[in-house]
Amino acid sequence: MKNITVLIFTMFLITSCSFTNRNHNDNLLKLWYNKPATIWEEALPLGNGHIGAMVWGNPSNERIDLNDDTFWAGGPYNNNNPEHLKYFSEIQKLTGEKK
Repeated sequence: MKNITVLIFTMFLITSCSFTNRNHNDNLLKLWYNKPATIWEEALPLGNGHIGAMVWGNPSNERIDLNDDTFWAGGPYNNNNPEHLKYFSEIQKLTGEKK
């Protein structure tokens, strides 16, 4: 009987906390934009470092561009290559020159 009472009390606390916080913090958790993204650079990025998406467009014609780290490497394996470091400064230079 004691376990049931503790369970009911815990469920009551969780439920009451979620209702009181929902009204107070609703506006703090919303993202609101005045116009839809028209180019990829204005898109909303979503992801976790392994898989990602850029969400953009307007509500009637939404676009979601997906990406996965295996797209770039061709398979699920370790993509870190210490040889890449010697090309990094050249890549930075060319990127700065928009090449």
